[in-house]
Amino acid sequence: MTKRVLSLVLILLVAITGGGCRLQPVTCGQAPDFTLHSLDGGTITLDDLEGQVVVLDFWAVWCRPCVEAMPHLQRLHERYADQGVMVLAINVEEDRDDVAEFIADHGYALTVLFDSNGRVADAYGVVGIPHTVVVDREGEVHYVPGGPDDVEDTLRQLVGE
Repeated sequence: MTKRVLSLVLILLVAITGGGCRLQPVTCGQAPDFTLHSLDGGTITLDDLEGQVVVLDFWAVWCRPCVEAMPHLQRLHERYADQGVMVLAINVEEDRDDVAEFIADHGYALTVLFDSNGRVADAYGVVGIPHTVVVDREGEVHYVPGGPDDVEDTLRQLVGE
């Protein structure tokens, strides 16, 4: 590619992202609000969690990498809950009974939500799972492109460790 074409591509990418965000597959800026049903029968609304750091992990029982990440998410829940961090495991389009059985069989205590129609996943630009984003105390989205260690590094930065 010539320098001119590369420059045009860069200008286009800056225009698309608004210039102030890293290039990432999720909307920069304020986290899209949602209300989802939880495994325990309640509902969680993201805007109600303002002032907390929120980990959103989009996952499914059939997804091996998702299942492999769950113990780490549980450890994050245990380690950071008293520091104002909430870990939300957002199951995408699966049967509630299958998810409940999986969670019970493994003894997980983190909050499980159901995105039964995939609309929240769509709002966060999820094209493959697992997909994790962290929402800071001000409601800004931080996409975490790597695995569980990258999630923890992001949390450490946001809680000031």
